[in-house]
Amino acid sequence: MKIVRPRPPETQFKRKRGPPPQATKLLLSSLAAGLIFMGLLAVVFVPRYLENLNQPPIVVLEIHASADARLVIDAASVSLDLSKFNASLLQDNATIASLPAGLTPGGSTFRFVDANRNGVLDTGDYFVVGVTVRASYRLQIWQEDVGRLVGVYSWEGLLS
Repeated sequence: MKIVRPRPPETQFKRKRGPPPQATKLLLSSLAAGLIFMGLLAVVFVPRYLENLNQPPIVVLEIHASADARLVIDAASVSLDLSKFNASLLQDNATIASLPAGLTPGGSTFRFVDANRNGVLDTGDYFVVGVTVRASYRLQIWQEDVGRLVGVYSWEGLLS
């Protein structure tokens, strides 16, 4: 049995009339609404994208207590200049000592030592804490250029 193929039409299909004006208006208004919506999205999200494009690196510190009353930095995700950091020592949630930006040397009870003297906060650097009262203590290290807490170490009693 032979299947007959349909013949191609002799003339091309021609629409007898154009689309109704309501359809044309609907298409144009939906196109305009879509373009306006895309413009509003760009106004909101492009500045946020550009704002977050070149964020400074954020340091994450791991700290442990050593046997000689030191709080040693075990690991730092990024090594940054000391001028970007400050630190506070709290006793029972009240600040008893602090180091300003650059972690410049403080008193004898709380000071920072750049162990390898390279001017950056990195692995091996430590804080010397000389506390004599049994209490709840917490060391907080802030990264000033991003305004974020990057290192915390808490302990109860004396550090020995």
